[in-house]
Amino acid sequence: MENRKREPKSETHCGCLARFVVRFVAYTRRWHVALFVESHNHDCLDPRLVGFLPTHRKMAEADASQMNNMKDAGISTPHIYAMLANQAGGYKNINYTLRDMYNEIARGRRHKWFGIVEEFGVAEKNWIIDMYEKRHMWATAHIRGKFFAGFRTTSRCEGLHSIIAKYVKSQYNLVDFIKHFKRCLTYLRYKEVEADYVSISGLPVLKTALEPLERSASNFYTRELFFIFRPMLVRAARMKVVQDMAFDSFVLYTISKYGSLNSSWEVSVDNERTKFNCSCLRMNSFEIPCEHIVCVLGFLNILELPKSLVLTRWSKNAKKSTFDSSGVTWESIILSQYGCLMDWCRQLSYVASRRQERFHLVRETVMSLIEDFKIEDEQEKQVGAQADDSDGIFPKNPQSCRSKCHPGEKIK
Repeated sequence: MENRKREPKSETHCGCLARFVVRFVAYTRRWHVALFVESHNHDCLDPRLVGFLPTHRKMAEADASQMNNMKDAGISTPHIYAMLANQAGGYKNINYTLRDMYNEIARGRRHKWFGIVEEFGVAEKNWIIDMYEKRHMWATAHIRGKFFAGFRTTSRCEGLHSIIAKYVKSQYNLVDFIKHFKRCLTYLRYKEVEADYVSISGLPVLKTALEPLERSASNFYTRELFFIFRPMLVRAARMKVVQDMAFDSFVLYTISKYGSLNSSWEVSVDNERTKFNCSCLRMNSFEIPCEHIVCVLGFLNILELPKSLVLTRWSKNAKKSTFDSSGVTWESIILSQYGCLMDWCRQLSYVASRRQERFHLVRETVMSLIEDFKIEDEQEKQVGAQADDSDGIFPKNPQSCRSKCHPGEKIK
């Protein structure tokens, strides 16, 4: 674990006994509920995060086929993912992530590799086996993921600018700018929801000697903030309290680093042990407890982070008071319906294109529907125009006229 470079997967097994079991009864020819345990030993997942569960994520064959065709045309995987999300009416309408697309590409690459090996009868050759074992050296996708995964700039502004630059170009006019900037906001909101799921799903593997405080931090902080705070627990193990002085309303602790008494820090704690202040002022600057405060917590045998040290903005529950799922607009309904139809039509095209009779049936049906809908829309327009000219019940469009007229000419 000490030499491990990659963070271990979160612990998601909690021994929850909730279950729902159904069985098919032959003589009634119906499904019957055999067992239903409703109680959970954990908090249930927010409905907007359910789509990130592994059991809910699956890439349809139609999407995989469309992805492979676009991949062969030289389009990058993130751009394909953005296009499929836009085609479905938003990221919330697709039941797979970008990582699932990369996994699907890797499975397709392995399938092609083994197919070529079996076709030429070289599956048992040692040089073929060695070449496949060294695939991380020649596969571009593996190289990119291995050396650059998780790289982030130190400037939040530069990071945000780099994301916006992928969507907005300098030659865009105002209309194009608004359209593409809205796409950028949709992507950022989707990544935010994905980060919420990562924070709530499972618990990180504990690594430090101060396990109670580490477990408490993993329960309070978001996953990203927890990884920033955990080094403070490691550094606190090298600190020690060398002096404590009691005053009327607080106690002052002097902290020094193990093996070095030249530098020291002072931490003040009130008598109720709710307010902590350190002379390094890191808590004031980053709003995350420093290693000196953590050292005092260990010295006082405090097993849980005080609420005063965990700001609401860094906690997992920061959005519970601000998230509102109400307020459905007509535009959102249209986008949702459009996404559903696009997904069904894509699957229909994938299935129907493989047989000639299916292709002709679907083509005639779709063309007939399009013609019927066009006629229906045209009839509705005519009825609306007649209603406008009838008896003045409906408001009419204003008469158009020129802004300027010739001398002596009156505007009618």
